[in-house]
Amino acid sequence: MNDKSAPSLHYWSPTARFSDLGKQYAQYRPSYPQEALEAIVAGTIPGSTLVDIGAGTGISSRALADLGYEVIAVEPNAGMRNAAQPHRRVRWVDGTGENTGLPDHCCVRVVYAQAFHWVEPTAAIAEAIRILEPGGRLCAIWNEADPDCPVANAYKEATLLYATNPEVAQVRTLAGRSILESPQLADANLQLFRQVVSMGLEQLIGRAFSTTYAPTESKARAELAETLTEVFQRNKNESDVVSFGYRVSLYSAAAAHNVKK
Repeated sequence: MNDKSAPSLHYWSPTARFSDLGKQYAQYRPSYPQEALEAIVAGTIPGSTLVDIGAGTGISSRALADLGYEVIAVEPNAGMRNAAQPHRRVRWVDGTGENTGLPDHCCVRVVYAQAFHWVEPTAAIAEAIRILEPGGRLCAIWNEADPDCPVANAYKEATLLYATNPEVAQVRTLAGRSILESPQLADANLQLFRQVVSMGLEQLIGRAFSTTYAPTESKARAELAETLTEVFQRNKNESDVVSFGYRVSLYSAAAAHNVKK
């Protein structure tokens, strides 16, 4: 595995990048399609333990817990953890993908939701294998702007134009290739889903500013907000919202030594 075939952003100080984004992340980031969540837990028994790494403010953790699972949410950034809404089936711990601090064989799924691109893949895969029960799987899921949706396309163009680090936006789902290509893993697959989210103007602009690559300089922020306002005005419906399409990629694999040849 190399950086060209499996890009990663672990060298971009991922923990520090989210320190001031907890509130915006919790308010403006979407959840995941029900069918994708069900694909993650397929073949498992409700009540089993899942580990959600890079859990952020707990959007994916709560969604998985709502399916009846016990979730350990692993998040290295205190600001993100503090912005999370509590859930009776979600337990929070301070850790990273490379070092969760969890015991061996403690879960049936290791899940990364919008997060696997922030870890060093070889070390994170090894850590996932360590904490997975035999037969467990590593899953990584991303929401990305749907290229077939005019609003999502215009949003992506605008955010990339003003991005401080456009590399962050461009290589995220490519990190999933690490799961497909890793010699540590087997029975790997990629499933694609779609979802459409209705957004008001505040939500559209807030979604843009919840990213770590959003501009920080006031002039650029104002210009991005103005551009997104124009996108909204061109595409809003009679309910004063736009339909924002997401293409959802779910990568999944099992530990190679647990797969029968």
